[in-house]
Amino acid sequence: MQIRPISALVTTAISLVAWIMLRPTGGLLIYMALSLSALFLVQGKNRARSAATFFRWTVPFVLPLLLIHGVVNANYPARTWIVDLIPWRPEGFRFGFGISLNLLLFSTIGAYWLTVSRDDVTDDLVRWRLPGWAVLFLSQGIAMAALLERRIESVYLAQRARGIPVGPGILARLRAFPSVLLPAVVSTLVEADSRVPALVSRGFGSTRLASPPDRRRTAADWVFIVLPLGQLSVAAIFDALQ
Repeated sequence: MQIRPISALVTTAISLVAWIMLRPTGGLLIYMALSLSALFLVQGKNRARSAATFFRWTVPFVLPLLLIHGVVNANYPARTWIVDLIPWRPEGFRFGFGISLNLLLFSTIGAYWLTVSRDDVTDDLVRWRLPGWAVLFLSQGIAMAALLERRIESVYLAQRARGIPVGPGILARLRAFPSVLLPAVVSTLVEADSRVPALVSRGFGSTRLASPPDRRRTAADWVFIVLPLGQLSVAAIFDALQ
């Protein structure tokens, strides 16, 4: 199931409100858990793959934050020692957990937008009567993000075929990430220069974009507009009761 752009936009706005007003180790954790559960429930057969992709791209950043601040960072006192060798710093762990939760929240927002059809986004931008350059900027930004993700995976496969250690382990992928990201970004920017003449040759910008017919909102669309408000209410109540 695909989420409509207006539903993703409402979720983004309410998630930012939750990020501002809720405590990281309280209501914000509940809100993020509810948001992720709702997102994965609508994925159907793609649920397992979506969950695996989400955690594959977030865990490599979250675990180092928890280990660095919970074990290594000497700015926080060691309250106890694990097997008399490893210091345990609960204040640092809570700090790292707060940062990790913020990262996971913004990753959740991004995951919502990944379920939105690019064509639906472009149609809605035109319906909102935005200028042509704004429609182009936003729609091409979404297209380039998807293209960049595919190119990163292609570069990973190409590097592995040449015998360069880029995986499959998480640490190996993390060490290789800069060398993989750079060629993917450079090739995407080089190609972007040829996109403008291609769009102009097809008549983009020569006339006002025609607004497509409105699509009737389904019950599922309304659920994903109202659901974030319910999640925020539950998280706020949990926060108040703590």
